[in-house]
Amino acid sequence: MKCIIKIFIMQNQNLRTLDLNLLIILQTLLEVRHVTRASEQLNMSQPKVSRALQKLREVFGDPLLVRTLNGYDLSARARRMQPELDQILKNLNQLVSEEGFDPATSHDTVRFYAVDLEVIAFLPALMNRLRAQAPQMTLDIRSEPRDHFDLLAAGEVHFSLTGNQPNTMQDQFRGMPLARSGMVCLMSNDHPLATGPLQLDDYLACYHGYVTVTNQGPAIIDRFLHSIGHQRQLTTRLPSFTSAAHFCESTDILVAMPEIIAPMITRGRNLTYKPLPEEIVLEDVEFGLYWHERYHNDPMCRWVRSQLSGERNQ
Repeated sequence: MKCIIKIFIMQNQNLRTLDLNLLIILQTLLEVRHVTRASEQLNMSQPKVSRALQKLREVFGDPLLVRTLNGYDLSARARRMQPELDQILKNLNQLVSEEGFDPATSHDTVRFYAVDLEVIAFLPALMNRLRAQAPQMTLDIRSEPRDHFDLLAAGEVHFSLTGNQPNTMQDQFRGMPLARSGMVCLMSNDHPLATGPLQLDDYLACYHGYVTVTNQGPAIIDRFLHSIGHQRQLTTRLPSFTSAAHFCESTDILVAMPEIIAPMITRGRNLTYKPLPEEIVLEDVEFGLYWHERYHNDPMCRWVRSQLSGERNQ
């Protein structure tokens, strides 16, 4: 390979002028050692192959094919370059071919940013699929307080699971919906409001906790209550829904959360959840998977998306 590269550099200072089709013709000529048979195999006219051979002889400064009593044979230089040429064309073919991905043999690490809500709701099922189909792959989940779209833009993670949408550089990001969820109210089974439907006055008279992962502004439910002239008694700001479950189980606070994770949060615990008072009308929370454009065609990332979407061709 080094031999051919050196020859091209010496005799073709501007490699952009080299027609790579000549290398394909050369490979066939060296293999069949006959212009007519090469033209038939390449589905080209004999004069065109003859002109290509003449050009190749000029490029390499060597006859390449020489006459013998038994027909044509390879020159000494052609014999040396033939295995290197075969390897060059094999490498070029791999370079331009679509990358493959085999989950069964992959050792890749797929990196997510997600807070505990999305981790609980979506990633255990993905982990089960990895164990079944890609047992050597690793799942790396980050949840530190960061702007997850900044992490995507910087290439620090492959995916972000979130109920938010990018505010800037939207053309850089791709996304697909995963689920929609209404809101419910979490509380201890021992709470006075644990039986029967929630009434607005009783709900507002209680103490409330809320979960924030962005530390930005009031919760959606508080903005809605303000719009209808009410407010809750907020006593506790919590960093995660997991911690909210502990507080609700141990104290008398109420916490509103997406219904999608309520069954998982309450399973096996002294907790219950129920619909918010009918006066509180909120839009469903839409959860999505986001990724940066740089990973849109990556075979591994395409496969991971298919596992989360349930569509093999995503």
